[in-house]
Amino acid sequence: MNYNTQISFVVENNFLLIPTNTKEEESILEIVDSKKKIILQFKARIDTTSKGDLLPIEISKHRGKELTLNIHSANPIVSAHLSLEQASISPKRNKLAHHPIGHLAIEQYPLGTPCGLFVFKNEYLLFSPYKSKDHSDVYQGWVVAKSSNLMHWRVNSLPLQLNPISTFKSSHIVLDTENISNLGKNTILAYFTNSSEDYSVYLAYKKEGDTSFIPFGNSILTISSTYSSIDGLKVTYHKQTSQWVMTICTDYSIVFYESKDLINWNILSEFKHRGLLASEKWKNPTLQTLRYGKQEKWVLLITKDNVQKQIEPQTYYFVGDFDGTTFSGDKHATLLPLDYGTDNAGGVIIHTKNKEKPIYIGYMSNPIYAKELFLNKVPSTMTYPRTLDLTKAKKQYVIASYTAKETKVLRVEKNTLSSRLLDKTICLKSILEDNNGTFELIIDFDIIDVDTKYFKLNLSNEVNEHLSYLFHFENNELIADRSQSDHAHLISKLTSIPIKGSLFEIKKYKVKLVIDKTSAELFINKGKVTMTQQIFPNEPYNTLTLGIENGAIDITKLNIYRLER
Repeated sequence: MNYNTQISFVVENNFLLIPTNTKEEESILEIVDSKKKIILQFKARIDTTSKGDLLPIEISKHRGKELTLNIHSANPIVSAHLSLEQASISPKRNKLAHHPIGHLAIEQYPLGTPCGLFVFKNEYLLFSPYKSKDHSDVYQGWVVAKSSNLMHWRVNSLPLQLNPISTFKSSHIVLDTENISNLGKNTILAYFTNSSEDYSVYLAYKKEGDTSFIPFGNSILTISSTYSSIDGLKVTYHKQTSQWVMTICTDYSIVFYESKDLINWNILSEFKHRGLLASEKWKNPTLQTLRYGKQEKWVLLITKDNVQKQIEPQTYYFVGDFDGTTFSGDKHATLLPLDYGTDNAGGVIIHTKNKEKPIYIGYMSNPIYAKELFLNKVPSTMTYPRTLDLTKAKKQYVIASYTAKETKVLRVEKNTLSSRLLDKTICLKSILEDNNGTFELIIDFDIIDVDTKYFKLNLSNEVNEHLSYLFHFENNELIADRSQSDHAHLISKLTSIPIKGSLFEIKKYKVKLVIDKTSAELFINKGKVTMTQQIFPNEPYNTLTLGIENGAIDITKLNIYRLER
């Protein structure tokens, strides 16, 4: 860099706003304190015309102090022409930082976990409850999205509400294709809990052409008052006994009810387990059958209601058997996370006749910072559609969650890098031309030296933001670090908290990493290990660094796909 420019300023607000433009030459920037100590270093393409984007840099820790911005550039920069401003909140950034390309994302409303998914007239219909914009704890109605292929969604302009309008806490929506309820063929049924009651389940219905849900009448089910409240419900069909089963979370137990007509319900049984601690609350109970070879097993998925505000996985499951009356966990079954990441907060499952494996779509967020994201104009986003499969690891059943084949429709460009023996750190720059911030990375590798301690995969961009995954073979542990993925700190809870998962002592690895602007979804060995998390880089990750400690690995495949809708 041939030119140095210095600009001193007093920190009066939370963010320093640096004007940037992708057409300018890259510069190295340093923020220095009064003792000449560099407190932050990054790269940016400085814009002196004030026509570009604003790069927000958090400086709140230095409020009241005088700092200096050093700019090392290839071309001269006149400080008088450079407009540096400060702001109390991070300004609305461009679409790169907010709106994903490959995922269903809704900006207008703060959503909850999806509560219904079915096929009607050759289209998938996905229902998600929405809250008022003040993000209160109750829901106002349902947002409906439609798709023919699970990837290209269109959202109804107006949400559905109850008529007369009322609020609710939890809900689940099913399609009555055979008029079991006598409310009409293909009537949509919404089961919900009233926001002012804790023990009752209500029913509302919507026929084709209706613009709202009509309440059926009084409550259709009331649980015992020995429980504190209903914290979530799901309805599914049990073909072996030709009955409908409602699964309800209450405190730290799961209660099952049955119905022949979708209206009158009778209690079946209650499931308790040491994994359902009394100090934790659970919701979104989902009962689903999965196959392992010729054997059919039942899984019970539940979502942790994160009352202790911990950065940890949210959706868990038990594997066992369900005979139409009682769910019994396997003898040595433990409560396992469906996703080791922090941002898969429960979802819905569909098992259509022409699919061997059920499809799962989850809500990609975390209640700890969901409100903060919405206030920063970040849309409510769903996970990629994923197949669910039952496999084994360490002699126990585990659910493998992997990208559905429909996701391949977004691939538009492939960059194949040469296979190689990796025994040192390598840095691959400009992994994609015209990188739009959305891509799919495929890496297959074998551990060929038993002394190999770990493998590290790191993505970075021009403003020195990083996302890394550490495959620690000695500790049989996967560690994700997103603490440097967002210099504007859109979510303060992201910083300094590693996210950990198990590697199940795998020796051969097939890794898929999907980056879609504000999210990272990692899948190892067809989803035996899955990790979903939100990220907020200011520019696309376009540098890939691979490294190991001790030993060597053999990279047999390294492909990068650019994705577009």
